[in-house]
Amino acid sequence: MTPKVHLEFTEKKIFADNIHFEQTGPYERLIGKAIYEIDPDDPQAQQIVDIDKAQINSKGLVEFYGDIDILKPVDIDRGNHRLLYDVNNRGSKTVLRNFNDAPASSDPLTVDHSGNGFLMRQGYTIVWSGWQGDILASKDHLSIELPEAYMNGQRIQGQIRSEFIADQEGVICLPLSGNINVRSYESVNLDTDQATLTRRKNESDPRLPVPSTDWQFSRASVNPQTGSLSVVPSNTDIYIPDGFSPGWIYELIYQAEGSRVMGLGMEAIRSLVSTLRYESHDASGTTNPLSGYIDNAYGFGSSLCARVLRQFVYDGFNVDEKGRKVFDGIYPHVSGGGRLFMNTRFAQVGRFPRQHEEHQWPSERYPFAYSETVDPFHKNKDSVLKRPDSDPLVIHTHTATEYWQRHASTGHIDPMTLTDLTIPENVRMYFLASAQHAGASGIGNISQEIPNTNATSPFMRACLTALDAWVSQGIAPPANKLPKRE
Repeated sequence: MTPKVHLEFTEKKIFADNIHFEQTGPYERLIGKAIYEIDPDDPQAQQIVDIDKAQINSKGLVEFYGDIDILKPVDIDRGNHRLLYDVNNRGSKTVLRNFNDAPASSDPLTVDHSGNGFLMRQGYTIVWSGWQGDILASKDHLSIELPEAYMNGQRIQGQIRSEFIADQEGVICLPLSGNINVRSYESVNLDTDQATLTRRKNESDPRLPVPSTDWQFSRASVNPQTGSLSVVPSNTDIYIPDGFSPGWIYELIYQAEGSRVMGLGMEAIRSLVSTLRYESHDASGTTNPLSGYIDNAYGFGSSLCARVLRQFVYDGFNVDEKGRKVFDGIYPHVSGGGRLFMNTRFAQVGRFPRQHEEHQWPSERYPFAYSETVDPFHKNKDSVLKRPDSDPLVIHTHTATEYWQRHASTGHIDPMTLTDLTIPENVRMYFLASAQHAGASGIGNISQEIPNTNATSPFMRACLTALDAWVSQGIAPPANKLPKRE
């Protein structure tokens, strides 16, 4: 059964004061939501964990909905007939910052938000949509409302682990997710004796127990006018009266409920892009605003979003229910060797290992490479790309950060022999030497030392242009440029 997508656009906004971008003309944004209906018995849906435990609607389908935002030429025929899907990063739009050197914005509308105008001058139609099921709905973040999983009519329960780090003095309360923009899994009860909280200064230090009497499942806040403290019981927050020690790693293990079918986020990307690319109308008969226009579709993702693209392809989502390619090409940027640990019960999508914390989180896991390699532990063979009929062309870029912290070398080094891998012909990988993870994007100094302001955007513009020429004209990009063992 074909997945159903219903498009509901509620706003049309003028972009960049209606200025004309050379041959393309002015741009506009179409904003609304997409409603998805998936048959839980469809063979293509069986890989989604707990799809059989989601509630169904009157048609026997699993229904969910999420934000959609399209930035397109007003006269769409003046564009380049290319769809560029920006995998948003924890609900935040990224392509205008990465390619146009524009300031970050959740609601790009002004001339400043168009930056240098590169993507507009090229004529791209940009699509954003909610995919990450634990992002809380807000005006500042794209979100998607995925169904909760139930077993025998009851909410599923399970033990989960969360890590918290306060980066300043005076922090006494945090959401159980560790992030105010991320939905917390609810604690089954408020009895701290039924949970375990530990702390340690460094990741490899022994865990020091925090007595159950020294913390609470509560939400605490201080009135800025009076200085009075308000504390109320909460199954989604942790409160430490004496405060979190800045920089220390706090680990909470507790019994939770409220698991959602997170794997549907990948299905949402596939269904939406396929509908916008190929269908004249949505499932309700509403005209597709991109109908008959898209010749090629590309997926771009940076950091977490690059891991989304690699997982999307690895899991076989790059072919729709009619056997058509979703993305002709993908551009993962600064993923390191990682994919995404999302299609699981009680998924915590945004977590990832860093220099100081989360070293046990399975962000980087076999297979790392686009080439086939042997798993050192189980001796089976696997690769990120393994479906020649539907695999996209790939351009993948790393900065120095990924080699220092995100295991980038695992993507082109054989884990058994520690020799250089032969990179597939449909992949190009480039190392942006001396650059850092966020480039010179102006997102702020989040490191101890002064950041390197080496800009990555000129190179990224060249890579996107090369990817388009590769897909549309068969012009192969330059050879791979990577550190090698030999």
